[in-house]
Amino acid sequence: MHDEWNGEYLEYRCREDIYLYYLASVGLKNNFEIRISSTLSLSDERDVWRVKYKGQKESISLKLKETTTNETIILEEGSNGAGGVYTLDMQDGIVVSGSYVRGDGKRFELGILPR
Repeated sequence: MHDEWNGEYLEYRCREDIYLYYLASVGLKNNFEIRISSTLSLSDERDVWRVKYKGQKESISLKLKETTTNETIILEEGSNGAGGVYTLDMQDGIVVSGSYVRGDGKRFELGILPR
């Protein structure tokens, strides 16, 4: 997977077996931007989820908890068990909004980045 932030902001982009979702926090003084990716692992045929914050070198592993027609819930595997939970609101298979609840309980609303 090509792992650099290229400045191309799309609601989602599908390239072979890689799905990329570009989101940003809303309503903060200094909003942050993230890219959530889902890749099909050919070795064990499962989805591998990761999140990368703009400006950080390393991405963070995620684990799919639950998916329904309108919602995908993904767990962040943080160090010392202090990860968070991403909830992506879906409409016709496309992310339209979301939220992130940090390990300390602080909630952040997420919106798609404009094209």
